[in-house]
Amino acid sequence: TIDSLTDEALPCPHCNTVIVAGTDERPVEMTCGACMGSFTLTAKIVKVEIDCPGCERTLRIRPRPGTRELKCPACESAF
Repeated sequence: TIDSLTDEALPCPHCNTVIVAGTDERPVEMTCGACMGSFTLTAKIVKVEIDCPGCERTLRIRPRPGTRELKCPACESAF
């Protein structure tokens, strides 16, 4: 959601200070207040959760159009 993008906390790639994004815009140029290093905050890829029909484990995958064959890493069931 937009609120979660605004509240997203991430480490500065230069000094590892935790920075709160404060905006829902992506991509956006960020500047660290601690070290003044700048970096680009890119869009997050949202994953969807599905349940394995064999072991009912929750799997997270990137959504793509169409169908595809998946294999559960836990029980190795193909579905």
